[in-house]
Amino acid sequence: MKTKKPVKSLVEREMENPTFRKHFHDEMDALKLEVQFFHALQRSHLSYAEIADVLSTNKGNISRDLKGGRLRLATLPRIERWANAVGMRFVPLLISKKEAHRILPKLQKLVAA
Repeated sequence: MKTKKPVKSLVEREMENPTFRKHFHDEMDALKLEVQFFHALQRSHLSYAEIADVLSTNKGNISRDLKGGRLRLATLPRIERWANAVGMRFVPLLISKKEAHRILPKLQKLVAA
């Protein structure tokens, strides 16, 4: 009797492609940063207009930065200003690829706390 292969989702099939997998993970990191900013905005109770005032820009630029992965294109100083505006500190961090699987889950747990 033949055993049926489990059905793979589209994402599972696409993840078999190394180019897609790399792009997916790169975009996921940017999405995580955006989610952190959204959470920080909620905690700070600041509107886009108020954040724009703090950053000396306009509300449209704030909206643009948080729309469709655009924050990923921002410079490090801009991200740092964003973090300061919402009461956070931006910490750029380089981690060894060999150690990332061990260190990242611990960092994510600390950030979520």
